[in-house]
Amino acid sequence: PTDGTKSTVRLWGYNGCFNWTANNVGMVEIVPEHLDLSDPSCSTSVLIHTTSAFHGRRSTFITARDTLSQLVLRCEVFVDKIHKVKLTQNTRRLYLDSLASLEMQGYDAEGNKFSSLNGIHFNWEATTRVDGTGIVGSILGGSPLVNLIPKEQDEWLLNARGVAVGMVTVTGWCSSCVDGGLRDSAHLTVMEAIQILPVPAPLYMPPGSGLQLSLLRTIDGREE
Repeated sequence: PTDGTKSTVRLWGYNGCFNWTANNVGMVEIVPEHLDLSDPSCSTSVLIHTTSAFHGRRSTFITARDTLSQLVLRCEVFVDKIHKVKLTQNTRRLYLDSLASLEMQGYDAEGNKFSSLNGIHFNWEATTRVDGTGIVGSILGGSPLVNLIPKEQDEWLLNARGVAVGMVTVTGWCSSCVDGGLRDSAHLTVMEAIQILPVPAPLYMPPGSGLQLSLLRTIDGREE
């Protein structure tokens, strides 16, 4: 899916220890994980790496054979070009010092979602509107409203931490894809965590009476 970039997906096997093979050895590389100390030839999971540049949609069957029962498990792995990307988010609103999780998803030309974008390089930026001027923050500095925190080995996964109140647009794009125009954006609103005390439940008051209300804010884990 990328120009010279090797993508990776992890496969697991359960209730056994397996020997792993691929019927198209020139297409992928199998790297075993979690080796059984009593039998280093088998493992419970493997990393599947692409080994060649993209030359059209291809597939290979990965076979896992349990060393004790000889039970055979099989799945088909496809390698294809990323046709479009979509940025999803677990929330559209977050409080100061809280996190929003964002995930860049990739799809092929038929609309099939890629299981993993591990190994694909993404760039991120956050743009806010301040006095009519767009302010752009990089992957390191974030924006005045959010800090962008990508996962170390999974650049397609991102956390955004609320820093200041306002609205922000987070944009990600695939910098290593053959088509450099693959990008998408998500909008976030950063708010203060404010609570009215006493909590209305509702309140019943006679005419002419009064009630003092207070605002409670939570900042950096402290209530003010």
